[in-house]
Amino acid sequence: MESSGPLPFLQELLLSGKYSDLIIQCEGQIFKAHRAIICSQSPFFHAAVNGDFRENREGRIELRDEDADTVKRFLSYMYLQDYDQANGSLTLNKTREAGVVGNPDTDSIQDANTAQPSMVAEDASATEVKEIAHNNLRVYIAADKFGTYPLKKLAKDRLVSWAEKNWRDDGFPDAVREIISSVPPQETELCEDLSNVISKNVQSLVERESVLEVLEEFGVLSTAVLEKLVGRLKFSEEERERLITLCTAMRSLIFGSTVPQ
Repeated sequence: MESSGPLPFLQELLLSGKYSDLIIQCEGQIFKAHRAIICSQSPFFHAAVNGDFRENREGRIELRDEDADTVKRFLSYMYLQDYDQANGSLTLNKTREAGVVGNPDTDSIQDANTAQPSMVAEDASATEVKEIAHNNLRVYIAADKFGTYPLKKLAKDRLVSWAEKNWRDDGFPDAVREIISSVPPQETELCEDLSNVISKNVQSLVERESVLEVLEEFGVLSTAVLEKLVGRLKFSEEERERLITLCTAMRSLIFGSTVPQ
């Protein structure tokens, strides 16, 4: 019989830090982890703790380029194959560098057995909606750096799902701007997925100045949107006429009247 979730002992190891043999430090927080779990899923950590390096000798890795919440989400996935998209990520065993906060062997704020890390509140505010996109983006970037590609795919899928559900939201343009500006140019799949969301809803989106500004700022995104619209011209004549009008309007709004006919 297949397991429907993470094994209970992995949840226990995640929350208690028992038997840990690896310390991960980020923004003054210390997370107790286990090499067998972390290094087997991440080439980055595998390389860091192997060989004659300080990290191997001390059993400690300091992450200077990440934020602590992203590290918590990364570690949650390592143990539970899931992570909290909202601000209240799964609480991990942690201490402050200046001293212990509570009991590092027993204290936890959220019980992993009752947590629902993949769910997002239906009544999330506009700020929270935008933060969810930001959180998933940070996980996507970290997963790419650490070589944990199943997590990278999960984060990408959640970003696309977020865009499909929240394209009407006021925070959508800023979130798209952050995503496109943060992802390396060679990472085209996420841009393609976002352009697909925009092209499907282009008639409403082009009426918003903030969306047009993003399309004007990122030529790769606006080009992908236009390509998707042109690809739909094979539909009915009525749809064809509507799309031609939209493409012409988009080109004029984004590039101005100087674009060759």
